Amino acid sequence: MTEQDAVRLRVGLRTEDGEAATEWLWASPVETHDAEGTFVLRNHAFHTRLAAGDLVRARRDSNGAMHVVDVERPAPAIMTLVGRVWDTGLRIDAVLERWAAQGARFTEGRAGALATLWGEGMSPEAVLEVMQPELDAGTLELLAIVPPELRTREALGGEIDFDGIRGPYDD
Repeated sequence: MTEQDAVRLRVGLRTEDGEAATEWLWASPVETHDAEGTFVLRNHAFHTRLAAGDLVRARRDSNGAMHVVDVERPAPAIMTLVGRVWDTGLRIDAVLERWAAQGARFTEGRAGALATLWGEGMSPEAVLEVMQPELDAGTLELLAIVPPELRTREALGGEIDFDGIRGPYDD
């Protein structure tokens, strides 16, 4: 799969104040036809609970963007979200190398947060054990542990507008 095969997908987010909000994710097409198809996410969402490897369905909306309308199958792995404590001198490269050697499969960061997808079959307890040195040292703060069952349409219905958001869109 090449970079040219990547497709930008819009995830409509439900906000407490009712405003339209969007997060854009990259995905690889699996099966597409006309104005819809299934896609495997290439990166993690930071404003909702979607992970790289999740299989989603998207449909072209009235603005021509591919909009996520369903989660077909979450990746069979735990995703974690941690916040970085900035004044602690964390050596992030060393931490990510150690995590990768102990089961982290894909980590990306944004605005002081790290989202990680762990190896298939790792339990939440095993993931926490790997992360424990940084949590104990106070260099990272655990924000969420998200197993596959919390990345389904049913679980995300309150966070994601699968029907298509109305109003202005954020880029």
